Amino acid sequence: MYFLGEFRTPGPVYLSRDTDLVEGLALVGGLEADAYLPGARLLRNNQICTVDIYGLLKAGKFDQNIQLRGQDVIYAPSRDDMSVYVLGNVAGGRAVPFGVNGLTAMEAITVAGGFARDRVNTKEIRIIRTESPTEGELILINGREILAGEMLDFPLEPGDVVYVPEHPMDNWNAALTAILPTLQMIDGIVTPITLVRSLTQAQ
Repeated sequence: MYFLGEFRTPGPVYLSRDTDLVEGLALVGGLEADAYLPGARLLRNNQICTVDIYGLLKAGKFDQNIQLRGQDVIYAPSRDDMSVYVLGNVAGGRAVPFGVNGLTAMEAITVAGGFARDRVNTKEIRIIRTESPTEGELILINGREILAGEMLDFPLEPGDVVYVPEHPMDNWNAALTAILPTLQMIDGIVTPITLVRSLTQAQ
């Protein structure tokens, strides 16, 4: 099998006995500091699957300690190679590279061309964040207060989806209904966004 990406010693690993994921990670020396764990993927039998390395190592989800197989390929991307996604009422909704220094919400919106029109509801900018392949978070920020200097800009994480609505929305269900078609287009292809139903609203 192969470990590719942000591992200490990436490359082939020869399995001479039953080996689980934790043991496999030990064989390649663990992960680099800039590995983006929620974006890790397992290629098995020509199918791409999620593998929750974050949950296993950070949250003790030992059900994610899968048995490895001889033809498996596990890939862990770098945070620097990831993107955030700016959608909704912006001039050029698209993927924005996260970069070495990271991004804030307003920086990402600016890179995407800024707000599309004056009627944009900057008070209710929505952010969908993936914490692992099985869990996520819904975050509401007040862009108007950020632009007025009344609060600090909001730091993003790789894979975040930033949605700028045109009108006030009653609840997250309305926001997700608007975002879902685009999420389905990018889910599992270029970003580790999880299924919407697995997300939990931030308190």
